[in-house]
Amino acid sequence: MLRVDDNLVQKLRLGALPPDQQKEAIEAVLAIVHDRVGERIADVLEPEQFVKFEKFMNKDANPEELLHWLENNIPGYSHIVDEELDKLIDEMNSRVDQAMGGK
Repeated sequence: MLRVDDNLVQKLRLGALPPDQQKEAIEAVLAIVHDRVGERIADVLEPEQFVKFEKFMNKDANPEELLHWLENNIPGYSHIVDEELDKLIDEMNSRVDQAMGGK
């Protein structure tokens, strides 16, 4: 599960924003990471696991229950989450650098 802390705020270069804008930006980032992780794990699930996963998603599962299921059914789940977050941070920072004159 992703930790939302000062380290993440700094990696996302959000430190200069007011707290309400930081929260909004972090929520957007988490939604993108969630979608990307979902796409990756959908590719590795067996058909019966995919049906169970869809049921979790359709019933607004308890986040702790869903996390437990994912960690027990998806090899390297935490690593997948970390990879997708790191990729997104790199993409965002690259775009910021380009917008600021290629720094």
